[in-house]
Amino acid sequence: MSRKDRQRILDQLFFFGPGVFRPYLFRYLTLLFMSVTIAAFGLHANASAVVIGAMLVAPLMTSLLATAAAIVMGWDTRLWKTLVLLGSTSLAALVLAIVLGTLLPDRLVIPSEILARTSPTLIDLCIALAAGLVGAYTLARQELSALPGVAIAVALVPPLTVVGLMLEQGQFILAGGALLLFGTNFVAIIVAASGVFLVTGFTPRTVIQRSKRKIGASLVGDLLGVALISVLLVWHGIQEWDEAEAIDETAEAVQVWLEDTDLEVVQIEVEEERVTIDVTSPLAPPSANSLAEAVKAELGEERELLIRWVQRSEQRI
Repeated sequence: MSRKDRQRILDQLFFFGPGVFRPYLFRYLTLLFMSVTIAAFGLHANASAVVIGAMLVAPLMTSLLATAAAIVMGWDTRLWKTLVLLGSTSLAALVLAIVLGTLLPDRLVIPSEILARTSPTLIDLCIALAAGLVGAYTLARQELSALPGVAIAVALVPPLTVVGLMLEQGQFILAGGALLLFGTNFVAIIVAASGVFLVTGFTPRTVIQRSKRKIGASLVGDLLGVALISVLLVWHGIQEWDEAEAIDETAEAVQVWLEDTDLEVVQIEVEEERVTIDVTSPLAPPSANSLAEAVKAELGEERELLIRWVQRSEQRI
């Protein structure tokens, strides 16, 4: 890679010079807060198109690529400045999401757009790695038209917004899942982009020879981060599998309890100490004693049973 191309890339990634950082930070925060706001309303309304719009507005991808560039160039100061920028602005975005959550009306059922970002798997890790590869490659080869597609493929702001919305509702398990997805995308993009920058000749040979230990240590740290994320994803997947199995077993008992009634199941939640069942019907549900015994038999242990009933009115003309 020529010095001119390298400088072109650096000019698009780093804005820490005098008289440059403050205007950049203002633009950065403006776009980030707009993205979080759009994502919060889109997630609450279960509108996928609106959430995609939030992905396109978010500026975080540039900072992640800057982090990767700082790693392969052996720039400690720029690396820490970029990480501090990412950490502080992400925390500010999280606080904004919590505030927006207090303003949005509560919903009986959590929208599917939110739930989709609370159950990350190894597939999400693979997607994030691929997106990091493409993002760094398009920057290095000036194929910038592909960057919007990368932003959509690996979302950063929507899962961060979900963390805030779920924390505001007290849904800590769902918030943890969304945070894991955000961390997965965060780490994977940096690792993949670092590899691409090395392969494409972004790092001069003289820099590699002078700072090979420093660069190598940073890359090893990145790989350890991916390994840790992989372990967490596998563990989370096992937890999700167990929960899904418990929900299926509970649903079987609920179906027997609902026979000869007008009750409709809205949602079933199975936690370590409690089973929550949301139902709706024109008339109040019958006694849940038999259901409690059936749930105990299905799950193999006694848990607190909470039935939440929403009365449904019917009018015929």
